[in-house]
Amino acid sequence: RAINVEAAYRRANTDGADEYGTWQYGGDWSPIDGLRVRAMRARAVRTPVPGELSGIGQTFGVVQDPCTAARRNQNATRAANCLADGVPEDYAPGQIIEQSVGGLSGGNPDLKPEVGTTLVYGFVWTPSFAPDLSLSIDRFDINIKDIITTVERQTALNLCYDTVDRQFCNVVERGTHPLLPGANYVLDSVNEQNLNVAEQDVTGFDIQARYSFSLGDVLGRSSDLGRLNLSSLITIYDKARKVA
Repeated sequence: RAINVEAAYRRANTDGADEYGTWQYGGDWSPIDGLRVRAMRARAVRTPVPGELSGIGQTFGVVQDPCTAARRNQNATRAANCLADGVPEDYAPGQIIEQSVGGLSGGNPDLKPEVGTTLVYGFVWTPSFAPDLSLSIDRFDINIKDIITTVERQTALNLCYDTVDRQFCNVVERGTHPLLPGANYVLDSVNEQNLNVAEQDVTGFDIQARYSFSLGDVLGRSSDLGRLNLSSLITIYDKARKVA
């Protein structure tokens, strides 16, 4: 019978990112011979790599303006936001305008680190009647926040006008266009940058069985022919959700 406890903590500060701490604590307990109960909780951090922080390029392409006369009335929130931005109800830009919407695409120097928290607990059983057999069952719960990803330009534009709190409107710009003299509400650009906008939750079970035996015993020989280890691992997910 034994109880083991472990803990660790690390503080780090990298260029371009805030200070952050990583840690873990947990242990195991053997209440009876052949049974070990274990648990571990940990915090991991992934800081943005240079390619995610920098490198900006310009892009042009088709972006459908949700404030056109044909699209603005798909929902009341969109219609109200388009009106608030000064886009008239009869706005109908030509195809060439929607096919040449500009924007910037690339890194973001304001990215924060991704943060993951894990909790794993379970047991390992080595029965006395089969000392070469071990069975383990572990429950895992993984949560990752501030995942770095990009929001596609059309998605960002739609969210700007379809949400009450005007999400992602900071990447949308309207202005003038030579094909529509006098109009200052033409969709000019929609940027696409790396952002900390996703979160992921994964929970489930790992079930593993291991068996080890001597090849000499199987073949009926007294000489040492080594041992053979057999292992089987099954992972069962009961939740795997990613929100962006």
